[in-house]
Amino acid sequence: MSAADDSLARVLNAPPIVASFLERAEAAPAKPLLGRIEGDGTCWSTYGEISALAAAAASFLQERGIRRGDHVAVVAGNSAAWLALDLALACKGAVSVPLAPNLPIEALAELLRRSDARLAVFQSTDAANAIGRAPGISFGVAAISQMAPRDMEISSDAATKAARELRERLALQPPKDRDSLATILFTSGTAGPPKGVMLSHANLATNTAGKIAAHGFDGGERRLGVLPWHHVFGRVCDLYVSVVTGAPLVIGRGRESLLRDLQIASPSYLNATPYFFNKLAKSTGQSLRDLTGGRLAACLSGGAPLPEPTQQAFWDAGIPLYQGYGMTEASPVIADCTPHAYKRGTIGHPIPGVEIRLDEDGELLTRGPHVMLGYYRDDTATAAAIKHGWLHTGDLAEMDAGGFLRVVGRKKEMIALATGLKVSPSNVEAAITADPLFAQAVVFGEGSNFVVALLALDTDEAARLGPANIEKVAQRLSQATQRLSRHERPQYFATLEEPLSLERGELTAKGSVRRDIVRQRHAGRIQRLLEGFEGGPAHFSGSSAAVTQG
Repeated sequence: MSAADDSLARVLNAPPIVASFLERAEAAPAKPLLGRIEGDGTCWSTYGEISALAAAAASFLQERGIRRGDHVAVVAGNSAAWLALDLALACKGAVSVPLAPNLPIEALAELLRRSDARLAVFQSTDAANAIGRAPGISFGVAAISQMAPRDMEISSDAATKAARELRERLALQPPKDRDSLATILFTSGTAGPPKGVMLSHANLATNTAGKIAAHGFDGGERRLGVLPWHHVFGRVCDLYVSVVTGAPLVIGRGRESLLRDLQIASPSYLNATPYFFNKLAKSTGQSLRDLTGGRLAACLSGGAPLPEPTQQAFWDAGIPLYQGYGMTEASPVIADCTPHAYKRGTIGHPIPGVEIRLDEDGELLTRGPHVMLGYYRDDTATAAAIKHGWLHTGDLAEMDAGGFLRVVGRKKEMIALATGLKVSPSNVEAAITADPLFAQAVVFGEGSNFVVALLALDTDEAARLGPANIEKVAQRLSQATQRLSRHERPQYFATLEEPLSLERGELTAKGSVRRDIVRQRHAGRIQRLLEGFEGGPAHFSGSSAAVTQG
């Protein structure tokens, strides 16, 4: 067997994540795994400590009557307790349903009802009580702090001993059926209501193993986790990769703390969405290497198109910034650029275990052990997404002679102009937001002769322009889109009074734009732009203007 065949076999036969965790916890219980930032330093949770927490969580689930196959929602931020509960659910044969803790309560209650959860575990007692009062809630609620005493989060020999004893008493063992349902993840829902993606233990394990093999991760990396684990990108590419390889992972405190967290954690590797890399590239006063803690050796961007100027800024600073591609239904990684296979402007090659092909219309299809079991209680949607074993991604792609893939747009989101030309809104929006003035951009124009844009301006950058300076905004927009084809450049734009938000339903938990909601909420303004309306009040908020294109 060749080395490549042996590597692929290891990927395809990867054990469930919890099995890898328990093996490491037995072999090296004192090894640090998760770090939490406190003050100017980092406090670490070891494999032994998290193992003890997982055993306590299993006992907690048992007391609550949770059995094999039951659904348990986890509505909490990243923490050692989150991982412990995730491991305990896997050992119990229960199904985790992680949800964003910052969702509006109405949206959260609806997802909880649709998930058929028997129990929902929340970040805090107040959050648990709030959802418990929502109409139609028939399941149990609890706070994550109820799983175990606070002192169990202190790494010690006692924690390791307690972990072993509890594992034996509760028969804490990995799931025997790799193909059994592990988790239900509700999709971002950029078009229509979110769907519940069902992933098996094998889905998660093989994709984690494929990611590790593609990049050659060996556990020597030090990561800062800025992605939420309720989304599969952060869960697999940060958390599970760290669990399996033994690489220490520092838990970031959120967007507003990014720069400070980078200084404290001083990571050597960073996974993030373009939002974070744009923010870093736009920061001034320090070099990117100093800004990111001084040790950053490589980064990977996913979740949305990465603006070329942002990628170039990192490479110019000597920090390789790669681009990857995936989707929740694929567990999530389909393709990545890596140190071993990299080409600027592409998403690289499929990772080990992943098979791809392009359909006749250019849609990217994928097949392999990473493809979801299906959508929860939605056979119609499942049949439309998976045909003859191939998952239809909905993305249009191109492949060059070297096998490098490039996504050219969403099949359903492509804007068809009256001229017969097509526009990929995500590509246009990525070009616009590469300019630090534009925090957000959403492009429309279906059936029109041109496209228009709704723009949310960065507060600090807008202040530097001064009041009533819509002409300078128009100039910046024109400059940001000058590399695009003429039909892709917005002819008119309007600035929004406030940024798009998750709370108003305009963004998904991942930060993607929900175009249908934005279109509904701003229908009048979009129509006026498409009619060529110009002018507006003498300030940024709500104003509209034409963009002079050369």
